[in-house]
Parts: sequence; structure tokens; C-alpha cells
Amino acid sequence: MSSSSLWSTVFTPAEAPYVVEAGEVRIFLMVEEGDWFAGVVRDKEQRSPAIRKNADPAPETTEWQRIGSEADLPEIHLAPAYPDRALVVRPKVSYALIPGERVQFFVGVPVWIRVAGPSDLTLFQVSTSSLSNTWFGLPTEGELAYAMRTRARRDVKRLGLDPLQVVCSVRIKNQSKEMITFERICIRPRFLSLYEDSRHGLWANESSMIVRSAQEASRVAYARKAPAHLNHPHAWIKGAEEATGTHFLRALGGGKGLFNE
Repeated sequence: MSSSSLWSTVFTPAEAPYVVEAGEVRIFLMVEEGDWFAGVVRDKEQRSPAIRKNADPAPETTEWQRIGSEADLPEIHLAPAYPDRALVVRPKVSYALIPGERVQFFVGVPVWIRVAGPSDLTLFQVSTSSLSNTWFGLPTEGELAYAMRTRARRDVKRLGLDPLQVVCSVRIKNQSKEMITFERICIRPRFLSLYEDSRHGLWANESSMIVRSAQEASRVAYARKAPAHLNHPHAWIKGAEEATGTHFLRALGGGKGLFNE
């Protein structure tokens, strides 16, 4: 199933129960006594996106939650979403930038599934991939983040086209007079919009970082539009915080956080 097919399906009471399979998660949707119920089952098996109507019952161990009545929710749909915290990603190896050097990385961010009702009301959302905790920044001034399993790549083709990943393009320039070495890059979804292209999949608006040190805040700017190579992209999400202007944020780091990654 393509990315577009996953997000274009409409769920109605008449064709329930449903099961949505995506990555590590299975979402069961059923109607009972006039109410919608949802159950989430997670395991380590990676599943390609799939949706089945009039599906078999969920496992007996599934924990259910009521999400609304069928009268108030005549239709339900899915939408892609970002993780709810900053994300820390590593290049394949420790990276060094000489003074004045510019580089571009591509990062595949695992998508979350947002289950929504009329007027795009969010009913609940769930991650498609397990993410471990990490700490980014100084012990007294950092933030709790997710550590990503995938690596930042210089060649976007190395990421592949995954319907459960949003591609984030990050440009980094060393504006200092010294070599800068880093092992970790922090991606902040709150500044990112999310676009879908029928050919290229899910993409974020580009970000650029002008750094003087891996230990200090950097000047980070975000594009206000979709990447130029996308053809007639559909805008799914606008960043939760305004991306206009320059933000002074800690963007690079070395070593590990306070948790295992």
C-alpha cells in the first residue's frame, strides 16, 4: 500500500471492524452498541501498511477505549503526524566540518498515525515505530528527546521511499574558524510542516543550521514552503510553532545522552 492509499481510506460503521497494520502497530476499530472502540496492539514485527475491512476479531488481550458514538463519528480517517518530542539522529560516523564547509543530510523520521473524525478532530495518535529516550543538551538546560535508529544520510536515495517515514532535509554550515566535530543532530518537529507527494512520498520543509560550535546554540532557519522538487504537494500539517525567522537552538552534539541510545 502506498502512502497516499493509507491516508485516503475512509472508515464507516457499515464496514467495521477494521484493522490497520503499519510498522510495529496494529490498530483495531470496531463498532459495538452504537459506539466506536479502538484497540492498539504492538510487537516487534515490521508490517507494510495495510487496511482490512470486515476484519477478524482482535486478540483477546487487546485493551479497548471508546472514542465516540457512530452518530457523532459517521466517518473516521487517518493522517500522518510527527512524534511529540525532539528527535536525535546520528550520522553513520562521527562527522567533522572544516571552516566554511556546508553539508546536507537527509533524515527519515518515523511517522505517527493520527486517527481523526469530522472537522479533522484528533481522536488519538500512535507511533508506528518504537523510539527510545535520550537527553539532548546540557544536563541542566537540555530536553528529553527520542533517539532514532535510522542514520542521517548524505544521499537521499540511501533512505529509500518508505510510506512510514517523513524525509527531513537538513543543511549545516560551519561558520567558525575551527573544525567542528559532532555525532548527533537534533530535529525539532514542532517547527516542521508535513507534505505528501504522489511520487516522492512524505517530506518536511527544509531546515538550515549555521553553527559556530557543537557545544553552543546554532542559528536555525526553516523553509516556509515544501521542497521545490515536489509536484503539487498536499499539506498535511503546519508546524505547531511559527517557522519564520531565525531560531537560536542547540542543534549538534557529541557522545550519548543520559539514556542508552
